[in-house]
Amino acid sequence: MAQNDPNDQIAKAMRDRHEDQQRKQGKPPMKHDPEFQQAADQSYRVTADELRQFIERFERLEMEKKDIADQQKEVMAEAKGRGYDTKIIRKIIALRKKSSDEIAEEEAILEMYKEALGMTQLPPRTPLTPPDTVERGHRPVTTPERP
Repeated sequence: MAQNDPNDQIAKAMRDRHEDQQRKQGKPPMKHDPEFQQAADQSYRVTADELRQFIERFERLEMEKKDIADQQKEVMAEAKGRGYDTKIIRKIIALRKKSSDEIAEEEAILEMYKEALGMTQLPPRTPLTPPDTVERGHRPVTTPERP
């Protein structure tokens, strides 16, 4: 067993941990068996290699995800530069991911909530709205006439 090999160090740490657990449970230590020890070390080494591979794969995917997010930001910046409303573009993208049933259900719930809050009676905003009309909250209120 090489002294500086990280896999060997991990194997030894795992073996020591197992022996500590056995001692805490009051079990006698296993007798020293070089063949068994070598097989156990190899097993721990394989486990460490496999674990390292999972971690490295995940880290590569994280980097790819970051690259894709950067590209998406560039697309939105380009759209904004051309005069498009990126907030609306994002809403359209979200809608395209949903089925028509999901969209209809969300819209029905939205309308129900708006009704509950009295938001469905909003007057249209037009240039013909009298100048003495002031909107407070979501209900139009006219200012009292002065004597």
